[in-house]
Amino acid sequence: MALVLLAAPTVVHAVATNGAPPFDHFTTGFELDGLHRNVDCESCHVRGVFKGTPRTCARCHDGSNRVANSAKSPRHMLATAVCEACHTTMMSWNTVPVVDHEEVFGACQSCHNGTYANPKPVNHPPTSDDCEQCHNTYSWTTIAFNHEGIVDNCVRCHNGSTATGKGPKHILSDNVCEDCHTTSFWVPVTVVDHAHVIGSCSSCHNGTIATGKPPNHLPTTAECNECHSTLAWKPALFDHAGIVSGCAQCHDGVRATGKNANHIPTDMVCEACHSTVTFKPVVTVDHAHVLGTCSSCHNGTRATGMNVGHVPTMAECNECHSTLAWKPAL
Repeated sequence: MALVLLAAPTVVHAVATNGAPPFDHFTTGFELDGLHRNVDCESCHVRGVFKGTPRTCARCHDGSNRVANSAKSPRHMLATAVCEACHTTMMSWNTVPVVDHEEVFGACQSCHNGTYANPKPVNHPPTSDDCEQCHNTYSWTTIAFNHEGIVDNCVRCHNGSTATGKGPKHILSDNVCEDCHTTSFWVPVTVVDHAHVIGSCSSCHNGTIATGKPPNHLPTTAECNECHSTLAWKPALFDHAGIVSGCAQCHDGVRATGKNANHIPTDMVCEACHSTVTFKPVVTVDHAHVLGTCSSCHNGTRATGMNVGHVPTMAECNECHSTLAWKPAL
């Protein structure tokens, strides 16, 4: 990657004149290599003064001495004075083959801003972190990822290709990972935003993927959301349409209203007489679930008693009548 950093030096030659053999500059302890071979002697040895000529790039190219060479541009990135860490005499000064980041100052983005060097690509995950939080100058593509600066769009990386995506056992959901997970604690998920969950409640709340109905839940075939809400799981807005049995499991006077004090003596099989569609009035009584004597109910108050034309008797109703067929009396 080429970086435009400095102006190019004056290009001339470095040979002896007046027919003398070429001077071997190596004998001075400073070898002329690369493009330095083409530099005119007077560019460094101004007015023929040899003594005290700088031997380092920085002292020669700092614009503060008699050597007539270009200095570091005001637009040069923040770096030390070790020019040779990035530049070489083997090619144009403007062409930088490799940048030694050990000699660079400041944050990465002070150079990688689209002007000095390449910025973050358009498909980079949105983050406010400095580059060095995840990248290093030795292996840029080997990322030690710090999620603290990630604010959204997890799925841009966590798509199963760039980074690990949703596993095969993940609940049915859309791809807004950050609505359930956090970058600090990816698992366990303690709060789930159900707005991003797809499918029925029971597809997750089945006792395997997520908590299912507890053992003491009343028997029902209804879906969870027919009674429960994801905004307030309790209390349940109860829909009895899916209830088939076990009314007393809730209607025990604690969880829900139980039998009142005036209820006829019965066992706890509410559904033997009541309907979840129309709880009152009771049209048919299953006498198999009624406790006590017939007259304890059929006394003219709780239920119809003996009519005015009934034969006088002290016998219990069931001595003559049957709950299967009240008439004719036996």
